[in-house]
Amino acid sequence: GRVGFLKEASIPLVLQLADGRPFRDTQFEIRVKMAEFAMKGEKFVAKAAEDDKEAKKRKEMMKKAALRRERLLDWGADEGIDDGRGLRIVILKNVFSPSDLADPQAKVELQFDMETEAGKIGAVEKVTIFERHEEGPIAIKFKEAAHAEECNSLMHGRWFGGRQLSCDFWDGTNYVVKETVEEEEKRLESFGDWLEASKSDNEAGSGNSSSDDSD
Repeated sequence: GRVGFLKEASIPLVLQLADGRPFRDTQFEIRVKMAEFAMKGEKFVAKAAEDDKEAKKRKEMMKKAALRRERLLDWGADEGIDDGRGLRIVILKNVFSPSDLADPQAKVELQFDMETEAGKIGAVEKVTIFERHEEGPIAIKFKEAAHAEECNSLMHGRWFGGRQLSCDFWDGTNYVVKETVEEEEKRLESFGDWLEASKSDNEAGSGNSSSDDSD
């Protein structure tokens, strides 16, 4: 019979303690070694596009399941300890289109909406909007890993602003898209216009208040 170990980190200890030792009171010895994988046949057969899509989907599902399984097996998981793999950070995708955030006010409102929704799940440390990325991603960092997992379950597949969201743990991907000089100038100009408009609105409101007071 064979016994497999889910966590690779367990192998060195098992090799040290069990390899070559007799099994209970029998003459049989226990043998422990790393699993070996080999490709059968001379070459891989190229898959059709639809097969590639299904394979990618299965791979993503397996990756997510493995990540959750690892979290459950890690010491301190119950206490919500982040082990450095981003288990306190989730990435929401398809939240927006870059063109949706051309107006600075739109980004401010989206930031508020995300902080409010995520705050209903648990304490949030930071919300980051990658406004120039075509996948419309937003990173939400929770204080507790358990809240990140709950967000993952609640937000994946949910509809927001006419868009169906996807949600997963952050895998280390850098979603920052560096803007060109022209884009930076346009953004700063747009931001300046927004500030001027806000200032004008505030001054108009103050003027109305003064008129009311004088009456």
